Amino acid sequence: MHDAPSAAPETASASADETKEDAHASSAATEAAQMFVFTAQKAGMKDVDKEHVQKVVYEMSKDSLFFQNSIKQNQKVEARINEMKLKLRGLTKAKHETLRRQIDPLVAQWETQRDLTRTMVVVDMDMFYAAVEMRDNPSLRGKPVAVGGIGMLSTTNYEARKFGVRAAMPGFIGKELCPELIIVPTNFKKYTTISQQVRAIVADYDPNFTAMSLDEVYLDITDYMEANWAKYAGAGGGRSESDDEADQDGEEIEDQSHAMNSQRETVAAAIVDEIRRRIHGVTQLTASAGIAANTMLAKICSDINKPNGQYVLPFTRDRVVSFVQGLPVRKIGGIGKVMEKVLGALGITTAKDIYDHRVELFHALTPRSAAWLLQISMGVKQSSGEPSERKSYSRERTFRGIGDPRWLEKICREVCDMLGKDLAEGGHGAKTLTLKLKCVDFSVRTRAVSSTCIMKTSDDLFAYAIELLRKEMPLELRLLGVRASALVSLDEDEAKSSGGQRKRQTAMDKFTSSVAEREAIDPFEVLNLQLLAQSDGNASSADDGDVNAQGGRKRQLAIKAFAVDSRQIEALPADVSVASSVQRSPQKRQRVLAMSVQTESKSEETPTVDAVEESFQPCPICGKTINAGNAIAIDMHVEKCLRGEATEPSFGPRKSRQRSRGNSSQQSTIHQFLNSPSKFHQVS
Repeated sequence: MHDAPSAAPETASASADETKEDAHASSAATEAAQMFVFTAQKAGMKDVDKEHVQKVVYEMSKDSLFFQNSIKQNQKVEARINEMKLKLRGLTKAKHETLRRQIDPLVAQWETQRDLTRTMVVVDMDMFYAAVEMRDNPSLRGKPVAVGGIGMLSTTNYEARKFGVRAAMPGFIGKELCPELIIVPTNFKKYTTISQQVRAIVADYDPNFTAMSLDEVYLDITDYMEANWAKYAGAGGGRSESDDEADQDGEEIEDQSHAMNSQRETVAAAIVDEIRRRIHGVTQLTASAGIAANTMLAKICSDINKPNGQYVLPFTRDRVVSFVQGLPVRKIGGIGKVMEKVLGALGITTAKDIYDHRVELFHALTPRSAAWLLQISMGVKQSSGEPSERKSYSRERTFRGIGDPRWLEKICREVCDMLGKDLAEGGHGAKTLTLKLKCVDFSVRTRAVSSTCIMKTSDDLFAYAIELLRKEMPLELRLLGVRASALVSLDEDEAKSSGGQRKRQTAMDKFTSSVAEREAIDPFEVLNLQLLAQSDGNASSADDGDVNAQGGRKRQLAIKAFAVDSRQIEALPADVSVASSVQRSPQKRQRVLAMSVQTESKSEETPTVDAVEESFQPCPICGKTINAGNAIAIDMHVEKCLRGEATEPSFGPRKSRQRSRGNSSQQSTIHQFLNSPSKFHQVS
């Protein structure tokens, strides 16, 4: 009996502890929802028990490396939020008013730039990968299906989404949420084939469409609508004489404008419905679509009537503004989990909140970020109708943790092959390559390299990527990606290449013309003749036989001129510098010539190979001193000059030179170069 009173406090204490644990778990689950992209809602997840999903995600992830990494990233976001809040405390009324006066003209400017004349469409295949698998395996229909692996899911069908299972979620979490989940491995070859069929249909309506992924395309049907208006609107779809007479009345003009916009919506809807029906007829798959005045709005609209539906946003300012401002910020393309959390911490949850807090955003964020947010809150993202310039291409692969260098190199090769194909299809080359490495602890490294040469093929990409990868080894990865940027149009590159060849030939002409001028007025002519007389006497025939390319003989003459001039300089007295010998007036150079002739007449020694390899002349293009006795050195320097890179002398004298006198094999080498320099040039 005496023990009974103490039991109640213990029970109450236990209950309190459980309540605290539940509260902690609930808080942690909410935090997990903020950290994980796969807790966000997708089409078909409207009635999902969000709290249950969050708790399962937390319990399944709390001991993982991914969770630990997510906590670190979340802490960085929290620190950023605290800094922003601290900064906002310093926003005085005067500063607020100053910022508002600066922002209002921007709002007015963007309002005048609002373009409602284009008709943009986003076509999005419904649960694409899963739909393909269900089409090819009817036994999967009506069952929760995901495509991917136990580590990561690429797509889920609507039956799986009812349980909270969605794309970008680990497969093991999906299995916990839905034990009946059927996971099918991916088959990208099959998906790519079907994607090409869809693109072929879309191209009939906009040849310049943009494929954002295998299952999504953006197109502008404005021109197609104008050319085929009667087909979709009927014979009475255009303006009539009665319409022109009605223009006299302002109210009737407004009514007419409303009627024209309404008919425009009808025509656009009919065209897009036709596109979707054609896609289904060819692929037996459904697609959803959004129609609006710009691609940002069309993308949002494409999600409204999924699956197998479409939505048209009226082409009027009032309807656009009211539509946008009612959107949750996460529904807007470009706002992810981090930005959603940052905005939420500032009390911003809708696009209208963004507009209302525009001054605070310009104070707390960078001007570029704040301006972008303000623009999308107004729904004025520009759609010029022209394809935007592409900045980069990228490919990546996710896999289970791998540390074997052979497998990592194999994966790198496959990724580069895919990226090389993308570059070829886009008609681009790249000058910068970035390697992305995600380790098994979910830390991410990026390594980049830039090249003066254009990377055009998968082999080019792999050559750079594999070197970057090997420098990071040993390591264990779960993702490897390659990005190609600093793009160059291959058509433009070919034009530049042709221009470069012409420029190169012009440079070679300068070489040969300078040789001709020296033959007429240069006092070194005596030495030229003396040195050429020492050769085997067959230089002319050797040149004629070896030089086959257009302009090749001029090139070889230029190289020979360098070699000959270098030997002239070697014959100069020790107290005569190279620079002074080439910059003197003709009269002074005559005196130098006399000195050099006297010096050579006193010496019976001939220049050695080292003398040829270590001789220096000013480049006729840039004026820098280069090793004129080395054909490879000459060629490399000319290449740099033509690219504007020869800012320093390419080949300076060695600190010490060892000369071998009277070596017959070396003398033979000199004669071979003088008689047939093209043979030596081939090694370059």
